Amino acid sequence: MARIEGAKSGNWLVKLAYYVTKKRTGKVLMPVQIMTHHPTLLGSFGFMERAFRKSKSVEQRIKDLVQLRTASLIGCSFCIDASAWVGKDSGLTDDQIVHVNQYETHAAYSELDRLCLTFADCLTATPSHVPDELFAALEKHFNRAQLVELTSAIAWENYRARFNHAFGAHSEGLSAVCPLAAPAAPKAIAEAPTA
Repeated sequence: MARIEGAKSGNWLVKLAYYVTKKRTGKVLMPVQIMTHHPTLLGSFGFMERAFRKSKSVEQRIKDLVQLRTASLIGCSFCIDASAWVGKDSGLTDDQIVHVNQYETHAAYSELDRLCLTFADCLTATPSHVPDELFAALEKHFNRAQLVELTSAIAWENYRARFNHAFGAHSEGLSAVCPLAAPAAPKAIAEAPTA
């Protein structure tokens, strides 16, 4: 159970948020209910979600994959569940979802997948550190707009997962397939030089 209840009523924006989330998922998700306590931020959150989903310079499957890994690293059960559910629509396989925490060695991931997942690990670590070599490797695959979109996917999931984690929003059973093993300490972070 979440730490606070959602708003029971509100302005037109709150009503719209409840309607849209219920239409898409069959229920009003707890993070949406919590966010309705601050309609201005709710509106901004909705605009960011919409803009992010309309951005198509990076393959949606890659964005969903890095967000699943990010949610897993943070330990937000709601975000892990939601990312797995959304990821199925973009082409993530059950193997890729279940084994996201073993991406460095599991055969389900391409070299590009591993590169992007390592980037997610580095950005999600506290403090975050992206080695120059990693960024240079990403530049071989992505142009500047794509790098902004990929980085935004990871940063946005950090926001969502940490927000939901703070309020105790838990899995709502959206996905039948979720990662089960706890993530190991990412090798790229353990080997990254400190400032």
